[in-house]
Amino acid sequence: MISFAEQFGNRAAEREFGILESSVRYWRKQKEALRNTKSDSRAFRGPKAGKYPALEDELLIYFEELRNDGITFTHDMLQLRARELVKSHNISDNEFKASRGWLRRFMKRKGLSLRRRTTLCQMLPRNFTDNVINFHRHVIRMREEHSYLLSQIGNADQTPAFIDMPRNTSIEKQGV
Repeated sequence: MISFAEQFGNRAAEREFGILESSVRYWRKQKEALRNTKSDSRAFRGPKAGKYPALEDELLIYFEELRNDGITFTHDMLQLRARELVKSHNISDNEFKASRGWLRRFMKRKGLSLRRRTTLCQMLPRNFTDNVINFHRHVIRMREEHSYLLSQIGNADQTPAFIDMPRNTSIEKQGV
C-alpha cells in the first residue's frame, strides 16, 4: 500500500484500499521502521528504543557501576539520576519527566527487574579492605600533621544500628 501511495498519491491509495488518507500519510512517515519489522509480527508497536537512547545508556552504565560496588537501587534513585542527566544533556523539563511509566519501560528495554529482599544481611563492598586501609592511613597522617597524642584518639567499638531500614525491593538485572 505504501508503494501504491508513493506511485499514485495518498488519496488514490485511500480510494483503492478503503483506508483513511491520514493513515496512509502516517504509514508513509514510518516506512523504514515498518519495512524493518518482522514479517510474522501481528502488530507494529514502534521502535524498541526510548526517545533519548544516549541518556538511557548513560543511566544504565551508572546503574551497573554502582551495582557492582554492592549498592542497591530503588525506583527513586534511578529517577533522580535520570533527572540529573536530563540537565547535562540540555533536555527541557517539559520534554522529559522521568515518570514511573518511563522508568518501567526503561527497565523493560534494558533488562532490569524489581527484586525482593530475602535477608537483612548485606554484603560488604568489594573495596572494603582498601577503604579500611585508607582510613587508617588518614588517621595516622592527621595524628602526625596535628601532633595528636594517642590518648586523644578513641575507638568506638559498638554495633552499628541503622536508623532507616533497607527497602524490601531493589532493581537488578534479569536472571541474576
